[in-house]
Amino acid sequence: MQRTWDEAAIALFPVLRTTGSGLDLMEEFISRPVGEDLLVFTAHRTIVHGGVGFLFDYVTRDDVRNWDVDEEQVFSTAARNFSAQDLKGTRVDDETGDLVIIDRSGACATSVIAFPECREWFEDLGKELLVGLPSRDRLFVTGEQSQMALKLSEAVRHFFAQDDHALSEKVYLWTVAGIRVYER
Repeated sequence: MQRTWDEAAIALFPVLRTTGSGLDLMEEFISRPVGEDLLVFTAHRTIVHGGVGFLFDYVTRDDVRNWDVDEEQVFSTAARNFSAQDLKGTRVDDETGDLVIIDRSGACATSVIAFPECREWFEDLGKELLVGLPSRDRLFVTGEQSQMALKLSEAVRHFFAQDDHALSEKVYLWTVAGIRVYER
């Protein structure tokens, strides 16, 4: 990565990936588990192509040593940068319930589940949340008791199949205890 800590810190972001993505097999990258089959990595995000694209340069253990910081500082800096984004979602509500959709290119919207404190953004949907993570930049959230749960599964499968940055076609249950694959 060859940047100083001060240069890197301003552009670090968390990036959520599944354990089968291949990144989990590369021990040089720092990561943390998030639920059963999800990991959060940190990466230096660079805007390219006149602002319509993004490159992610994942943080390695060597980067952390060279910066003379610890992994906790890297993750907390990425979390702070992530939280500073305007990630307001679109709320879809009808007779079947409420659904929040966050869809922002390059924003790594799905990383929201890596931070337990972000659950409060969705508290009005219920204590137990169903989350769809079809791609890196698209997140669906509804209450577990909502009738939107059926639509959520369909939407996740649809967007997973067509997105260049596909993440998972599973639906997850997000509670105060953590996140796990949802099985009905």
